[in-house]
Amino acid sequence: LEGTGLASRVGALNAAWNEDASAEVQDARFKEASEMAGKEFLSKLTYLHRSWLPAREIVKQAMISRYDVDDSGKIMKLDRYCPWKDHLFELEMEEWRDHPEGDMPRVLYCLYEDDREKKWRIMSVPELGGSAFSQRKPLPGHWCGLRDIALDAVTGVPGCTFVHAAGFTGGHSTYEGIVKLAQMAITDTCC
Repeated sequence: LEGTGLASRVGALNAAWNEDASAEVQDARFKEASEMAGKEFLSKLTYLHRSWLPAREIVKQAMISRYDVDDSGKIMKLDRYCPWKDHLFELEMEEWRDHPEGDMPRVLYCLYEDDREKKWRIMSVPELGGSAFSQRKPLPGHWCGLRDIALDAVTGVPGCTFVHAAGFTGGHSTYEGIVKLAQMAITDTCC
């Protein structure tokens, strides 16, 4: 069977070998294919305009101001959550191209406020091209899988909410607390 990409869907509109393939039918199917392709193109263009480009600007500002979060430049804070990973990778490539001397640190953690719970989240930056759970620097292993009071006790930072068992994300009730966790994670040598 065929795939589900645009070319496959357009191709599927061609008359089968045992169907009417008159000029009228071909014209009608061509019109249908053109409308479908046009709708999908407009949908992608709308997405780029309304979502992708605004997200890139948020990530760009987070990259510029990351030294305000922590002197290391390894922690960035989004002003609001948005799709950030692909933008970060592209912006880092641009930064490294503009600074070939190699003195630009890689971002290890991204911080943002959860819109629903109004608590802060930390996400470890994944490795470009790695597996789903490969990270540049996971959160410390001895935090993984812990929640609330147990996590507070291990970190010494009251207000923790969780660290995922795989160490790629965690949470805290305050911005100051999540920054402290990120700073501790940077210097942790367990991972």
